[in-house]
Amino acid sequence: MEQTSKPIQSLHRAFEILELLSECPSGMALTVLAQQTGLSKSTTHRFLSSLREMGYVAQDANTGKYRQTLRMFEIGSRSVRALSILEIARPYLHDLMEKTGETVHLVTHEHDKVLYIYKNSYISDVPFNTGSLIGNCSPLYCTGVGKAILANLPASKVEQIWESSSIIQYTKNTIVSLDELKNELNRIRSRGYAMDNEEHEPGVSCVAVPIFDFSGAPKYAMSVTAPTVRLDEEKRAECIGLLQRASREISKLLGFNPLAIPLRIPGAAQSL
Repeated sequence: MEQTSKPIQSLHRAFEILELLSECPSGMALTVLAQQTGLSKSTTHRFLSSLREMGYVAQDANTGKYRQTLRMFEIGSRSVRALSILEIARPYLHDLMEKTGETVHLVTHEHDKVLYIYKNSYISDVPFNTGSLIGNCSPLYCTGVGKAILANLPASKVEQIWESSSIIQYTKNTIVSLDELKNELNRIRSRGYAMDNEEHEPGVSCVAVPIFDFSGAPKYAMSVTAPTVRLDEEKRAECIGLLQRASREISKLLGFNPLAIPLRIPGAAQSL
């Protein structure tokens, strides 16, 4: 019989402290926490200092008491949001895959990257694999889904993301200039969809569109990905139409109202 591995003691202690703090919204003194965990004050203080540096704990400047921040809630909310969008979008994504016969992705925007939360590939006689995996992250500036999101963010946010990104030229087509990226984002807003023209992986292209949440933010994006040789003009036009219809329906189900919050595409006022 496989034996259960012992928990890592320091990790166990850290979560014990967080659980205790979660039961006391007004905060707890260091001495009380030490007593309840059975740790010395110095050891308890070291744990609290680490948790505070990571943003999970805050200390009241007046009372000196420690309390839990909303960091845990934020992390848990991401999982809930991911489950919610998957539940809503899965039928549309499966339909896209069936109708196009290609690989379909759904991503969410996380800081300066996109996080893949769905991938479904059409089973055919000619296998096609991409480097994307559920749970993996990719840059915003050189992926179709990433550029679909960037094109609908304020100019200041785009520049902030660019500055915080490690700009790597993955292929000869990768955009490595901010001015070039801004021009590309203006083109995306004008036509209403984004493309990855072998910018992240050689021989791989895609078309992508954003998905808007209830606030009008481009929180998600989805794409149809295929070998470049298969994504000709006719196939691309077919995929774009299907993607845009699916995006409208999913955005609507997420609470987006285009009449109350107009889309940023097209619109010269949003030029970067």
